[in-house]
Amino acid sequence: MHVREDAFLTTAPTGPRRRRSLPAAALLPAMAALLALTLAACGGGSDDGGSAEAEAQQPAETATTPSAEQSQTAAAPGALNATISGTITFGAEARREPGVLNMEADPVCAEKNEENPMTEQAFLLDESKGIANVLIQVTSGLPDMEFAAAESEVVFTQSGCIYDPHVLIARVGQTVKILNPDGTLHNVHVFGKVNEEFNQAMPAFQTEIERVFDQVETEPFAIKCDVHPWMNAYGVVLDHPYAAVTAADGSFSIPNLPAGTYQVEVWHELLGGQTHEVTVTEGGTATLDLALLPPG
Repeated sequence: MHVREDAFLTTAPTGPRRRRSLPAAALLPAMAALLALTLAACGGGSDDGGSAEAEAQQPAETATTPSAEQSQTAAAPGALNATISGTITFGAEARREPGVLNMEADPVCAEKNEENPMTEQAFLLDESKGIANVLIQVTSGLPDMEFAAAESEVVFTQSGCIYDPHVLIARVGQTVKILNPDGTLHNVHVFGKVNEEFNQAMPAFQTEIERVFDQVETEPFAIKCDVHPWMNAYGVVLDHPYAAVTAADGSFSIPNLPAGTYQVEVWHELLGGQTHEVTVTEGGTATLDLALLPPG
């Protein structure tokens, strides 16, 4: 708390004041008493008295508060060497295999798909029922600190007439480079709810555009192509680096965390979202293995 030095001072009332004159006779006793006091002080009293007076004249020690730099150092988290990892699987029997996408509406896409057939991206399982394209993100529990900005742009491509990655993770202020290497008309329609919605056509000759998201948006928003209805994806925008998308086998890893207890959200576009509390120690690895079930 900062207190003004003059907070305890009072000022005398202003205005004319009347002086009283005293007779000279009345002043003599007072002058004699003053002279006696002066001589006593100069003659010096006992050593103890002088020491006490000296101590009384020493300035009082004042309490100090830590500087802003010291406070920041004290509040700084420990080493960023903890990890949350695991595998997300499907806890039921799959009703069908993902179908091959029908791209006949666009001859360019159809030809590319014939060479390298692409399947539906919404629900991909491996032989062990690991689920791909599950978003894992830390939603609370992080220390109050600034995280280093992303070192490079994130690439979002439409190669083969399909969005890749299927779940986009971008940082606030990070450049998202959107590519169109297919030589056909594509369209990127981002349905942001916090960030501004945008709808950008990319003709065959336009092979690259860039976008920047300037607001945190942790709830996944849809990304669609108005030209090719089978093209869809999802995205989030975070102010920290602690998120991941599961690989083809359902595995994920979120490294470089400070030790702590976190709320971790697990989200899939068809299976919904759920939140789990995870505690990880300094230098340790906490495991989050889950089997997701169909809603209902």
